[in-house]
Amino acid sequence: LFWILIDSARNYETDQDMRGLPKAVKDFGKEGLYFKNVITSAPSTLQSISSMMTSSPSYLMSRSYNNFRGKLPCFDYFPDLLKANDYDVIGAIYFKHGREVMSDMFGLVDKKFYPKGLSHSQEVWTNEDIYNLFSEVLKKHDWSKSTMVYLHFNVRVDANVSDTVNKVIQDIKDKGLYDESVILMNSDHGYPDADK
Repeated sequence: LFWILIDSARNYETDQDMRGLPKAVKDFGKEGLYFKNVITSAPSTLQSISSMMTSSPSYLMSRSYNNFRGKLPCFDYFPDLLKANDYDVIGAIYFKHGREVMSDMFGLVDKKFYPKGLSHSQEVWTNEDIYNLFSEVLKKHDWSKSTMVYLHFNVRVDANVSDTVNKVIQDIKDKGLYDESVILMNSDHGYPDADK
């Protein structure tokens, strides 16, 4: 299972700023199922991810980003269900606070997958950093094991995010994993339209 999240992308294309739907999402939608009207329940990355990973409204887990404390014992979390079924779970989140708060859900990335020059202590990983880490995971992970790889990219700072996401899809194909994988691609939440 490859879960590709593109932070803060709207569900429609626009050139007014960098937060429009990346072309890679539409391109990938031609190969699979494309849902146009699925929404998350919070305008916060951590709350939205938790909502997705529990199938529960985010307000049940935290009233705001500032109050968010990570996993709660009263919810079933998708990564935990996978781990209980002998999946490896690898989660690469671009911002340090997210990596730390969500570590109880995804775990911390094993240092053997870190490309040269990347460290957990960096406040922000670029989309290129996430891609390079993913490349190391593709090379070094034991793919005979069932695995979920969660990749968290950021649309706000990279006009080339579509190219990066397309490279991820192509690399999955080149590794021979595409036909035996489920690939999910989505945003955590949109963003208000600039003219509103």
